[in-house]
Amino acid sequence: MFKSKYILLFLLLAFCFTDCKKYPEGPWISLRSKEKRLLGNWKVQKYLIDGVDSTSTKFPNLSSSVCVYSFAHYGQYVDDGCYSTGGKWGWGNKKESLIVGLEFGSILTPFFLSTSTEWTILRLSNKDMHLKTTFSSMQYEIFLKKNPK
Repeated sequence: MFKSKYILLFLLLAFCFTDCKKYPEGPWISLRSKEKRLLGNWKVQKYLIDGVDSTSTKFPNLSSSVCVYSFAHYGQYVDDGCYSTGGKWGWGNKKESLIVGLEFGSILTPFFLSTSTEWTILRLSNKDMHLKTTFSSMQYEIFLKKNPK
C-alpha cells in the first residue's frame, strides 16, 4: 500500500510536468517545454526538396562556415552564416507548426521560402529538429541539430 501511493504520486507528477508526444517523430515525453526545446542555435544537417537531398546545393558553404539558425525569446530569429536574413518566429496550429517571418535580408533562402513560411514540426527534441512544408507544389524538409554555441 505504501509503495502504491508513491507510484501513483510519481505518475501524477510525471503527467503534470511533461509534454506528451505531439510530433510524429517524438519525443514521446519531455521535461522541457516546446519553447525551451526550440530556443538556441540550430545547425543544418540535411535539406530535402521533394525527397531529393539538396543540402550541398542550397547550403554550399555548410562544411566550411557556421550555418546556424538562432531562435531567441520573444519570437526573435536570426540566421547567422550562410544567409544574412532574420525576423520573427511564432507557433502555429496549437504548437504543431513553426512560423518564421522575414524582416530583413533576401527572401530566396532555403528557410524563408516567402515572407512568412509555416513549417510543420515532425520532431522537436533537446538535440534534433525536423521540419517540413509545402511551397509552390514542392515539399521541403529540413533536419537540424542543436549547436552548443
